[in-house]
Amino acid sequence: MKKKSIIIIVIASVILLLLLGVIIIPNIGAKTYKYNTDKIYHCDDLYITKTKYYKNKVKIYFNTGVDNQYVYMPDYSANVTYSSGRCVTIYSDNPESITSVNYSNRSRDVKFRYLDSEEYATIWSYWADDIGWQDYSGDKSKYYTDEEKRKQKEAEQKREEERKKVREESNKISVLIKGTWFSDAGDCFEICEDKDTNSYTVNYYMADEERNDWPYYINFQWIDEDNRVIAIYHNSSDFFDEPVYFEVTLSEDGKSFKYEGDDFYLVEKESNNKLNDEQLKQIRLLLNATDEWRFRDEEISENSIVSYKYALADLDDDRYIEVIKSGYTEEGYSYSVIYEIQIYESLEEVNSNLIKGRSFTQLPPDLLSFEGGMRYDFQDGYGYRYLVEGKEDKGENGYYKQYYLMSVVNNTVLLDKLCAEEDNGLAEITYYDGKGEEISDSDFTEKFEKLEDKKKHYVSLGWFEEINEENLEASLKIFLVSLQLMDE
Repeated sequence: MKKKSIIIIVIASVILLLLLGVIIIPNIGAKTYKYNTDKIYHCDDLYITKTKYYKNKVKIYFNTGVDNQYVYMPDYSANVTYSSGRCVTIYSDNPESITSVNYSNRSRDVKFRYLDSEEYATIWSYWADDIGWQDYSGDKSKYYTDEEKRKQKEAEQKREEERKKVREESNKISVLIKGTWFSDAGDCFEICEDKDTNSYTVNYYMADEERNDWPYYINFQWIDEDNRVIAIYHNSSDFFDEPVYFEVTLSEDGKSFKYEGDDFYLVEKESNNKLNDEQLKQIRLLLNATDEWRFRDEEISENSIVSYKYALADLDDDRYIEVIKSGYTEEGYSYSVIYEIQIYESLEEVNSNLIKGRSFTQLPPDLLSFEGGMRYDFQDGYGYRYLVEGKEDKGENGYYKQYYLMSVVNNTVLLDKLCAEEDNGLAEITYYDGKGEEISDSDFTEKFEKLEDKKKHYVSLGWFEEINEENLEASLKIFLVSLQLMDE
């Protein structure tokens, strides 16, 4: 019996030793690196506290719980498993080679390097909704090797040389292409120099579109210099920006270019951007008569006007300047008055009753929103017509919009009702003719299509708030330039 007990004890001891061998032996000799995180430049609240190297794996301990789907090897060479809340285990036949690991989710990308040292190095990048992934920051001087830094410097020098070539070519082309260009249909290219940023912008809009107030910063490049084909393109750091690219063919004389089959003509350049003596004389007259046409306190109070601006024009094309003042009332309606210089160098108010605010029968046209639009010549002796619109916003109940052909004839503002549309707030639109009778959507569209048969031109108004000589001149130039009436 005693002999049998001894045998059992021996067998149990062997089994125990085998179990201990399985559990302990693989872990004997594990090399551990504990990090002094106070000396390590780390990303926010994410860092590694220690790393353990075993014969067939590496265990990396984070300061907080991490998801294994976000942890990976830089070269994806080893399998990453999620073993516990803060510990990530990487299995490998060569664990000593694992000295780097990345942690990346939707908001940040963090790279850890030199885990087999007393102090690892970290760099990271954040995601920003407006520009995408930002450049890496962190302890870059420690993270990158001297050889990597040398290659980065060479690559940056090469990129700067390329950028310099692009800038030089772009600057040479800019002299040829800058200015304002209009097509016969009224489509417009505005290519302007932004002296604050030492760069150029492009603003392209169709005749029936509103002018975009946020032009794109652009470069220029020869596609075919012999045939004068130029690329106008937009480079942006904004991740969500749409690519912008125009390819135009410049004429030999430099006064027009062709884009998508349409000819665009240069109407503004620094050399011809001047008013003539008569126009300057009329501007001085307006300045001397400011009190006659500016918004006065009693007028503002009487009509409950909350905001307003001014613009200069020659709406009836008689070479006598008009000044338009226009604002919005507390109810949201437009209020406008037009004054015109007379032949005897006096200033008179044009009969503006039809545009002076809301009446029981008339919705006033919103002239302040007319920064650019179409002018039609019916050649019937009643002057030019300008396509303007008035809108009544009914909130949740939709809106009512009236389209007019506005003209100035014999010192009187005339409004011809073209058509109207009404939204009931449920995306159901009803259309009306000029007499208020309901019409179909095709008849409504035909009203505008018939205008295309008339002689037309795109025209711009330059609105300003502060009354001074500079603003008056700039406003008149905008109007005249759009009609190509500047002095050469």
